[in-house]
Amino acid sequence: MGFPLAPMNPVVKRLVGLLKDGRLERRCAAAMVLGELGFRDAPVLLALADSLKEDNRVLRLYILESLENLGAAGVAERVLPLLDAVDEEVHRRAQGLLERQGNRVSSALARQLSSAPLARRRAIVSILARNRTAESLSALLATLRDPDVAEHTVSSLRAEMDHAAERERAVVARKIVAATRKRPLRGDAFALANALRLLGYVGDADTVPLIVGFLQGRQPIAVRVAAVAALRRPLTTLKRSDAVVQRLLELAGEPDAHVSRAAIDTLRGVELPDRMAGPLIRLCDSQGAEARAFAAERLGTLESELAAKRLVEVMLSGEPMARDAASRSLARLRSAVGPLLAALAKAEQPAAVRALATALAGHSSRVPPGQRRKVADRAVRFMDKDPSDPRGLALMDLLGALDPKLKASTLIDRAVRLKRSSRLAEAGSFLRLLARGDGLSDEGRFLLGVVGLAQGAKDLARASRTADPYLSQFTTLLEKDFPLLARLRKDPSLTPEHLFYLGFNFVESAQDDQKEFGADLLRAVAAKSPGSKIGKSAKNKLRLAGLES
Repeated sequence: MGFPLAPMNPVVKRLVGLLKDGRLERRCAAAMVLGELGFRDAPVLLALADSLKEDNRVLRLYILESLENLGAAGVAERVLPLLDAVDEEVHRRAQGLLERQGNRVSSALARQLSSAPLARRRAIVSILARNRTAESLSALLATLRDPDVAEHTVSSLRAEMDHAAERERAVVARKIVAATRKRPLRGDAFALANALRLLGYVGDADTVPLIVGFLQGRQPIAVRVAAVAALRRPLTTLKRSDAVVQRLLELAGEPDAHVSRAAIDTLRGVELPDRMAGPLIRLCDSQGAEARAFAAERLGTLESELAAKRLVEVMLSGEPMARDAASRSLARLRSAVGPLLAALAKAEQPAAVRALATALAGHSSRVPPGQRRKVADRAVRFMDKDPSDPRGLALMDLLGALDPKLKASTLIDRAVRLKRSSRLAEAGSFLRLLARGDGLSDEGRFLLGVVGLAQGAKDLARASRTADPYLSQFTTLLEKDFPLLARLRKDPSLTPEHLFYLGFNFVESAQDDQKEFGADLLRAVAAKSPGSKIGKSAKNKLRLAGLES
């Protein structure tokens, strides 16, 4: 290809000639110098652009840099093939060069969108999206019917909308709205769905009525799903959104999983007011497990006793996802205390009692004293019939969360009554719930130790004083100002054998106070039954321990 070189400066003419030199280093140097000199004459630009045909990475990068310096007007057709380049740097520089041309290259780029190789078409989409001119947008909207580049168009324009000025977003919105009203787009569900998604990314509240119109059941599923998703951004800026939100709640309960899930995802970004309790309660009865769980989750943000009652029903249902969501919601709602207590008073199934007790445990400060006493009384009734009844154990756990002192006194009082009736095993079942010492008084500790000892604790090993939940209570009481020896000697539940085993255990201790306590117990046994076998054993142990001659 020849160029009209006559008007050129001789130096420039010589440099243009060097672009065809047989030596690569000269061609690269000529390209660099031409870019630095700043000559923007058409022959110079065309000569540089024509040299891009040579498949040499280094030369192409020099030429692209010079074209960037010179503005590169009128050479788009020659730069476009480099969008197919495998070399990432060449591709990036070529794309950047075309992007900087703005609207001057929009027409040339748009003509390539229907026939160019796929990689080039996608690169062109990215360039046109960044231009954001009316001509570029028209070309891009036409690609929404093309399955090969439509998704790339949507993604590219979405990225631009995130930082576009309000005026630019308004232009995009008008273009898309106009396109959705024309037959080519309305007759293509795929293209229409893509257009609606784009409209949603613009985030213009004024487009909401148009988008809502595509939620109707007669529309294809893909269009309805796209319309639901398109509401996410504009809905957050809509001043009066109740009607739209209620429609989305209805869609969340639809049998079609795609529409339902899209509605739920859109609703997750919306703060639902208390007046939406009714639609949410109805949504709890929908067919979809995800919709039921969402309804239960959102009801937990509404302070409504009616909502709390429905949540209790959902929590006691057998469906895991909604049940767990309802449980979490009930643990947060202040208005849930009354419904939870009412349901707990009637619950008979262990799983229901456990679930209700767990939900109530988070409301310890809101449960009145009278209701705490009812929880205690019902727990005792269950455990009187069966000490291991899971319902009684669950209620005792709840009582510990509501009122630890009431739990301790309830268990101790019941254990005392059972001990007086010589029902030691049952007394121990109550006291074992306090074996870790949570809320246990000195009297409780003594009772727990005595019951355990009276049931036949005969481990003489030293480790049992700390490992055994009964004997460890005596160890704790020894450290306090408690008349342990006198109380043990007077307790009618304990025989000389019981006292011997306890004394034997403590005499083995390396600690002086424990050893002396054990010795006192053995002396008491020996004094009470001097001629008996157990009395003789006590004396013998004292001698062996070096405590008696």
